Order: sequence, then C-alpha cells, then structure tokens
Amino acid sequence: MSVRAIIKDLRIAANSKNMRSHQYKNYAFKLTFLKSTTFDLLQDVIVTEMSNRGHKITTNEFRDLEFAKAKAFIKAYTEENIISAHRKEGYKIFKEPQHSEIDLSLYTGYQATGKGKPLQGNRKQKLAVMIKSSVANAGGPQVVYARSLIDKGGEHSRVVKRLWLKCVKECLKEFKRLTKLSVVRDTANNAKNVGTGFDPKTGRSTNISRNLRLHGPVATRHVGGMPQAGTDHNDTSVPVVAILEEMQKENRTVPPEVQDLSAYDRAFEDILQELDLQFEIEGKSFSDAVKYNKDIIISLASGGDMHQYLMEHADLDNVNQILNDIQTKLVSNLKHDVDYVRSQKTTQRYTEIATGLISREFLTKAGNLDMRFKVNREKALAGRNRKKEKSKAKHSARAKGGVRTTSFQKGNYRKKQGRPTKMSQAQGGNPLALKELINAVLPDVMLKNMGSPALNNRTGRFRQSAEVTNVMFGPRGGTNIEYTYMRNPYETFEPGGAMGSSGRDPRRLIGASIREAAQKIVGTRFIKTRRV
Repeated sequence: MSVRAIIKDLRIAANSKNMRSHQYKNYAFKLTFLKSTTFDLLQDVIVTEMSNRGHKITTNEFRDLEFAKAKAFIKAYTEENIISAHRKEGYKIFKEPQHSEIDLSLYTGYQATGKGKPLQGNRKQKLAVMIKSSVANAGGPQVVYARSLIDKGGEHSRVVKRLWLKCVKECLKEFKRLTKLSVVRDTANNAKNVGTGFDPKTGRSTNISRNLRLHGPVATRHVGGMPQAGTDHNDTSVPVVAILEEMQKENRTVPPEVQDLSAYDRAFEDILQELDLQFEIEGKSFSDAVKYNKDIIISLASGGDMHQYLMEHADLDNVNQILNDIQTKLVSNLKHDVDYVRSQKTTQRYTEIATGLISREFLTKAGNLDMRFKVNREKALAGRNRKKEKSKAKHSARAKGGVRTTSFQKGNYRKKQGRPTKMSQAQGGNPLALKELINAVLPDVMLKNMGSPALNNRTGRFRQSAEVTNVMFGPRGGTNIEYTYMRNPYETFEPGGAMGSSGRDPRRLIGASIREAAQKIVGTRFIKTRRV
C-alpha cells in the first residue's frame, strides 16, 4: 500500500455523505451543556434583540446581564431539568453512580426490549441517556449517549432546544428584575422568539433553536496549525473520526496488493506521524487511538453558529487540505521509492504481517482455528519437520605442482532456512510467540463461544479486553497461561459478584477460549489458565 493509496482511502472516508449518520448509530457521545458558550450565546441573542428594539445596552446593564446569565444557567441546567427534558422525549434515564456506562451500552446497543422509546426508523436501539456525576472542571453538566442519536432533528434536538429556551426565559426574567426597563420587559415576554429567532416577514418565531450541538467544540489548533488556548480540546469532528476509523482498519489488515512490507510500514507510520502533528483524540495522540484500536467517545457541546469557528481546524475543508499537504510532503521526499509512493500488484500475499491478518489466516468463518489449509499446514510443519538433505561435494584444493581434486566423504548439512514464523516458534516452545498468536485470535474465538447461558456479545469491549499476559511451559509438557480482562465492570459476572453466576463467569469463557486456541497451535491438552 502506498502513500497515495492510503490518503485516497482516508479522503473517501472523510467525505462520505453517510459518515455523520454512521457515527451517530455506532459511537458513544458525551454532551457538555457548556457554560462559556451558553453565556456567549445568551448575550448575543439578548443584545441583538434589544438593539432591534432601539435600545443600546449600557455598561451597568451589561453588568446586570452577566449576573442574569450566571443565575439563569444554574437554574435551567439542573440535573432535575435535564432528566425531565429527556423523559418528555421518551429517553430511559441512567444515572451515575447507580449505573455505569456499560448499562447504557447494553440497553441501547442491541436490545429490542425495554420501556425506552425507539429511535426513528427501523432501528432497534432505544433512546437512553446517562446522567454523569458532577465534575468541577467539566465546564457544565454532562450526559452520555450510546448509539441513540440521529443526524438531524429528532428527540435529542428537542431536548437541547427545551433546555435552551428555559435558560433564555430565566435570563430575561432575572435581567428584567435587575434593570426594571420596559424594553427588557417586552423582550422577556417574547423569550421564545429570542431563543429561536424571529421572522419579520411572517411575524412569527422561526422555531429553530439558536443553541446547537457542536462537535468538539474546540479543536486543538487554529486553522494553520497554531495551538488554541485553553484545555479539554478534542478533534472528534465527523471527518477526523472517519479518518481514525479508516486508519484502525488499515492497521488491522494488510491489502493483498502489498509488494514491499517495509514500504507499507513506512508509509503508514509516516502518515500517522503527520496526523499526530494535526489532531488529538481525548487528550492523546492520534496514533495512540489507532495503534491500540481504542473505542473513543465523541465530544459534543451546546453552542451556537458563532462558535463554529472554534472547530474549523477539524472541519471537512481543512481536513481535506491537511490530507493533500501530507501526501505532497511525503511523496516529494521519496519520489524515487516506487513502492512507497504507489501500489503495485504482486503474486505473493503476506501471511503473517499484523495481528489482524494472523487472525484471519488461522480462523474459519465459524471462528475455529483450522489446520486443513495447505498454507497453514506448511507453516506448522516448517519448524519441526525439517529434513536434513544429504549430498556429495567435490572441492578443489590447489597443491604444489598443479591442481588436484579430492573427494570428501559424505557430509550432512542443514539447508538454509528462512526466518521462522510465529507459528513454528510457538510450536517449538517459544512462549512469547504463543502469547502473541493467542492474543491475535482470542477475540474471535471468544465471539464464537459467547451466547446464553454464557455472556452475550453486545459492544465487543469485553472480548477485546481479554489478553494473555504470560505463557510458561512446564517441564512435563504442560502449559500455564495467565490472562486478564477489563475487570471493571465485567468482574461483577464472576461468582460472588452482584450479577455473578457460574454460567456467566468471564473466567470460564476466557479460559475455554484460550485453551481452544492454544490446543490448535501447540497440540497439547495439558493447558491451565489463570486470571491475574
């Protein structure tokens, strides 16, 4: 795969018309009812409305408006009001610390039952929200949604609008009390028009909320690359998340047209390094989210059109320009390297390049490790059934007075072998190789083994968290394998936990899957597993 080919895939993903809808259906979102942007928007709409009524706000009135904004935000965005607004639109409420985000995911991910109102269309997911516990530096109250948003309009937009109009009303009410101006009183009587906009042609409200849900809402940089001031920046715009998802796919698989693995690795790593200079995901580098295949939570915040500029660096136009710049820079640096710059067809497919490819090679569609394929049998036998080849060799030895030929007796020598594969290393007793192979296929083997009465696959986070940490070969042929998994919150299913039972014990599922994978690789049945 070349720089140009990778960039082409990233550009297609970023510009996909369906990407926003795809992300709303498949990602978790954390929405902050942000105090700073709400204050800005309140001041903008109220000052504009007063100006339209022929009144210019004085310095003292600005001071009163600041006080009114602060009081209005506190009164409008209470936990009680946020819960009420969601319930009126049919949301099921989850609340910390009584619930965790896994409860939210289980409910909205695939369940077709429950009391929550279904989303629009034929989707099975339910409307649900997690009310987060108060965090001092969060900038405002926070809520989390998992796969329960839609692109435009819908229940969530009405929730945001309902809370915003309450905030506008409270602000105008307090501002009227402080100033006692008739123009403020008249404005307060039309709070809905102030919060949604007024159409002078019809004489009615536009009914379109001026408070929107913004991605980010603040990118890590300004357009041009200069860092933005402040903290809690997040480049989780629609095109950047699309690029992240595409890079995670590229990291798990190696395309069949790869001719030079080193060229592919260099192209992939160089593009990642360039993206690291441009974007951050949840306070970490872009490459960190790619290489560790992290499930990210997309950040949203309440705000208005006046705040869109804060996210311009991660918006589509600038993202396309960044991709063009990266391609130009990398290609110009290594024009002479054909494999690095562009792809070529090849008759050879690399069979052991990345963990995703190993997983695909050693598993059938059902998820079983399969040794029936010729390529797999050859790799398995390569390390243990090497036959010594015998041959006669004649060597010339120059002696005094001429040249004589001496026949040496038969000699055995080992034919030079290629680099041993992970499979042959594991079968030869290399614990590190066995650990890597098991970890490569473990999530897929677990997926095959999941289902009642054992744990069911919902979000995939549990099986992706299972990891072999240590492999030890015993003196009598036994194998001891230690593993771990995301114990918070899944440890609750172990016997003795709040939701524990022997059937749903995570240790039972993971241990059986590890033994199944290990037995297919090394052939031994004396395998012990232990959670650490």
